Amino acid sequence: MKIHLIFILLFMVSCSNGHNIIEDMNTEIKDERTEKESHISKEDCNKLKEYCLRKGFNPDVCILVDFSEYSGNERLYIYNLNQNYIEESGRVAHGIGKKGLFSKASFSNVPESWESSLGRYKIGRLRTLNIPEFNNVPCLEVHGLDPTNSNAHKRGIVIHPGLLTSRKTVTPCEPLSQGCFTVGQDTFEAIKSLTQHSSKPILLYAYN
Repeated sequence: MKIHLIFILLFMVSCSNGHNIIEDMNTEIKDERTEKESHISKEDCNKLKEYCLRKGFNPDVCILVDFSEYSGNERLYIYNLNQNYIEESGRVAHGIGKKGLFSKASFSNVPESWESSLGRYKIGRLRTLNIPEFNNVPCLEVHGLDPTNSNAHKRGIVIHPGLLTSRKTVTPCEPLSQGCFTVGQDTFEAIKSLTQHSSKPILLYAYN
């Protein structure tokens, strides 16, 4: 009888330890998932949300573009500002500038520089590109809100599809940008849908 009681007690302790181990594993998995889904700090997320509220943008979601990331990675994020969470991500090309193909991102606000511009943008209306050979390609206008991108509209910088894929690849983004946010078709459709279903303008923030 005593032996049976000891076995029962050992079994209960074992189950209890096993339950704790499972809880610890679940916590680790949750923490790892949260780390991957969060891209910016809680403080920076709150600052963006406050800016959106103050300037009349949609305070729930914005577009982040991290040009410090390798261009083969997904570095454009549709970002949930309420939960500090990446809802969708995709690749985006940077301006090739005058340095040649597959050069690292460089930045300018000068017309004809063919470089990307950093800063905050207001995503504007949907239209087609004003280029004869691409006159059926849709695009979304962007309007620069900072001194670093104040010439964006004048330079004709827009968001438009053009990459062969939006997903992560070992190869750099195709050199199809002269400063525009060139993305994959699925990423473009996601951004277009977001702007069309929002009662307030969407903020895009590009940084390095």
